[in-house]
Amino acid sequence: ARLVDLKVLSDAGLGFGAADGIDWAIHHRFDTWGLSGDDAIYKGIQVLNMSLGGTDNSDGTDASSAAVNAAHRAGMVVCVATGNDGNTGWIASPSAADFALSVGAFTDNNTLDRGDDLVADYSNEGPRLDDGDETHLDEMKPSLLGDGTGILSALGDPTSDGRHYHHINGTS
Repeated sequence: ARLVDLKVLSDAGLGFGAADGIDWAIHHRFDTWGLSGDDAIYKGIQVLNMSLGGTDNSDGTDASSAAVNAAHRAGMVVCVATGNDGNTGWIASPSAADFALSVGAFTDNNTLDRGDDLVADYSNEGPRLDDGDETHLDEMKPSLLGDGTGILSALGDPTSDGRHYHHINGTS
């Protein structure tokens, strides 16, 4: 696998570049990146992974959601974190897009019984707002859950030496 990273927000996590970034990825979905020979199998972009979201409950018809749907129609899988606000019945864009593979988090209670593994209290979960079409299955979010509670992660403090870790929660 090869990775292509796109920065669409400021260092503070603010901005409106998600739709532009998705459009760029669609445009480059078949690029060979100048590779040849055995490395030429690594071409284009097949999967987008997004950890960002708006501040409003969405019906999935906004520009960022439309861009996610366009990427899906172009043959790409678009995974989007649902967010960590703990809102129920609330999904922000672009996770609210019809074709977004919206990823929430569950809390694993470390038992054999999977019935006690529930959507984490910090993970946003739908349904998202109704977009007025006849299909309501596209409003059920998240599409899937991953273990996002107590994950060992790099501290990320730029003043540290890069060897410190901590446990954090999140849908990303």
